[in-house]
Amino acid sequence: PGRYDVTVETSDGKVRSASETIIGALDIKEPPPSYDCAGTLDRISETFPIRFAFDSPEIVPPYDASVAQVAALLNDPRCVSVKAEVQGHADYFGGRLYNTALSLARAQTVMNHLAAAGVAANRLRVAGQGKARPSDPARNRDARSRNRRVEVRVKE
Repeated sequence: PGRYDVTVETSDGKVRSASETIIGALDIKEPPPSYDCAGTLDRISETFPIRFAFDSPEIVPPYDASVAQVAALLNDPRCVSVKAEVQGHADYFGGRLYNTALSLARAQTVMNHLAAAGVAANRLRVAGQGKARPSDPARNRDARSRNRRVEVRVKE
C-alpha cells in the first residue's frame, strides 16, 4: 500500500526516445478484508430461521423467504467456494428413529430448494440430527416450535 511515482519511457528503437515521470500517479490501497461467509450465514440463520410445522418436512411461508436468503448468500460471488451442511432438527415428540428420518427429510427439502435456486448440490451436505440437539430445551409449545428447524452452517 502507498503512493507511487510512475515513469514511462518509449523509444522508436533508433534515435528518438521520450521519458516522463508522473509524481504520485499510482495510489495502491490496503486490500479489503475477506468476506466472512460463515459469520454472515450464522446471522442469516438467527435473523431468518427456517422452521417447520409439526410432523412436516414442507417449507411454508414465511420460511421460504429464509431459504431464499441462504441461497442468495451461497450464490454470492464471494461465497461460491463455500461448502455448507444443511442440518435438520426435530422436537422431542416421537421416537428417535422417526425424528432422525423427519429431520433428514427437512434437511433434504431445504437442500432441494437451495439447488433449485442455483446452489451447486455438490457444495451441500445434509444431516439429520433428530431430537438430539434442541435449540431450546424447554418442554413447551414454543420450544418445540423453535426446535423443528433446519440450520445451514459453513462446513470447514
